[in-house]
Amino acid sequence: MCGSIGLAPDVAEVFNAPNYFGCQTAGMTWERLEQDSLSAVRSCGGNPISRLGHVSRFNPRIWKAVAAYARRETGYHNVQHIYHEMMRDMPVALRHLVGIRHVSDIVSPYDVDISIKDYSLPVVIEAMSFGSQGETSFKAYAQAASDLNIISINGEGGELPDIMGKYKQNRGQQIASGRFGVNVDFLKLGCGFGDQNWTRSPNRVKEECYPDIKLRAGSSCPPYSRGGGFTLPFQ
Repeated sequence: MCGSIGLAPDVAEVFNAPNYFGCQTAGMTWERLEQDSLSAVRSCGGNPISRLGHVSRFNPRIWKAVAAYARRETGYHNVQHIYHEMMRDMPVALRHLVGIRHVSDIVSPYDVDISIKDYSLPVVIEAMSFGSQGETSFKAYAQAASDLNIISINGEGGELPDIMGKYKQNRGQQIASGRFGVNVDFLKLGCGFGDQNWTRSPNRVKEECYPDIKLRAGSSCPPYSRGGGFTLPFQ
């Protein structure tokens, strides 16, 4: 279940995990990683000329529309309009670019198997830190993943002692750069995930690596914008 999106093949090979939508011309290469590092060093060194690259922010912009709807200042149709407009003009994830393939044949649900290896559904409850949830939802996500036989990831902050190891089959343990809440017992579970954000623009990767995939009508984004992320396995 560990993998990456948008890495160049030589980088993905080091991590020995599946890699999707990445190639040598548009994926994140060692050279681009070094350029990003040098740019950060120059910026931290106080050089007023050097600036870190612009990162497109999707959620803060859509939140303004959602907040206006919550205050009853606008209708929900406006929220939908802004969301689809942003998805077209500044996609930051592959789901903003790749649509659903429609077929004319009628398929019975009983003939469809969407399980993946030992899991019943191709669904992951993404990482969310304990501090942003609270105990009730934190435990509810873990129990729901177990009931549905899917994966849920705990997020930063570690794991609650009373559920440590209880959902090992269905629980991913996030080990982020700050290592908040990570201890020996946590690491002994052997199902940790490191969280990074090194991917290239999804639109650039798509155009250079997968030109035959059809995008949503009008989809485009700046060729050097950055977004998305990937998960690395720690064994």
